[in-house]
Amino acid sequence: MGVKGIGKLIRELAKPGVQIKKLTEYSGKKIAIDGNQMLYKFICGIRNSGTDIMNNDGIVTTHLHGLFHKLCGLLSYGIKPIVFFDGNPPPIKSKEIADRKYNKKIAQTYVNEFNAQNLLLQTVSSGNDALPIEHEHNEEEHITNKNNTEFIKNFKRCVYIKPKCIKECKEMLNLMGIPYVQSVGESDPECVAFTNNMKHNVYGVLSDDMDMLAFGARKLLTNISIQDGTVIEYDLNIILRLLNISHIQFIELCILLGTSYQSNIKGIYGKKAYNALKSNGSISNIIKLLIECPDNINNKEFLENYLEKSNEIREYYLYPIIRDPELIDINWRQIKTSLELTALFDFLKDKGFDLKLIHRKILLLLDDSFNMKQML
Repeated sequence: MGVKGIGKLIRELAKPGVQIKKLTEYSGKKIAIDGNQMLYKFICGIRNSGTDIMNNDGIVTTHLHGLFHKLCGLLSYGIKPIVFFDGNPPPIKSKEIADRKYNKKIAQTYVNEFNAQNLLLQTVSSGNDALPIEHEHNEEEHITNKNNTEFIKNFKRCVYIKPKCIKECKEMLNLMGIPYVQSVGESDPECVAFTNNMKHNVYGVLSDDMDMLAFGARKLLTNISIQDGTVIEYDLNIILRLLNISHIQFIELCILLGTSYQSNIKGIYGKKAYNALKSNGSISNIIKLLIECPDNINNKEFLENYLEKSNEIREYYLYPIIRDPELIDINWRQIKTSLELTALFDFLKDKGFDLKLIHRKILLLLDDSFNMKQML
């Protein structure tokens, strides 16, 4: 979810803090990648077609194809990616996690029933037997509507990145020579910590999750297009200056708009939330005024609980549990030997990659001294 409406609000009130840039401008720069978010977005994009990418054994490998092609795209512009993976979610996100699991379960049930129905109809049709009465008028609909909006919607809702998928991604990254970091908790604050740490000199964070700004990302890169060679960059310092608020107030603005940890108060959104914060200085003062309003006499308990949760969220944004970037070494390794390249080839081939189609991308991973001809 990120932060509801914060991007639109920033573009309205702090437009100079948002720029469309060419990816060539980031050549040589280190960029922190929100790995889980990148995988999720790619899988959902592929599922718009009504299916997943699979290898010859029918095992889903969409996550590997997505990560490989996206990272090679970045490398083609001279960008040095560091991939960050989620650890355990924080306790304050428990309700959101529970809601997601419930919705995924419903979506998965729909997908399973849909696929079972298709299998039944295809089996009956291939045997030239008469369809059961209840299916007679729906055969064409159920066999061909994997492009049906309702199916696609539910198919995308039940995306779940399993630990096995992350393990395979890490294995592939090791073979590609691209560094990754396993976060203790959510990867968002870990990404940000690296951008604010002098040791690693990471330029910014690549993610469509806007609460990276609440965590303090100086530069947030969103809506990347490898094909067009563009990305949208948010500059937090410029944004705060133009909004004329502190970073803590920006965090509270995000909380008012609604985050993955708590929804917004009904009627407080967009510019209303910003103006309320500017006029009153803090969420605490806003809630105090709302409680004092006679119309909210029946909402006092809700507002008090909202304020308590808001304080927890603010503290989490300010002081998340992360690994110390100073204690982590980050290194890129280009492929130098035929043994290393063969290992990558074998892995990709097993995962359903067409090696002829990715030949040019493989070259991006090779050391300048490596002679590709010896492998051909």
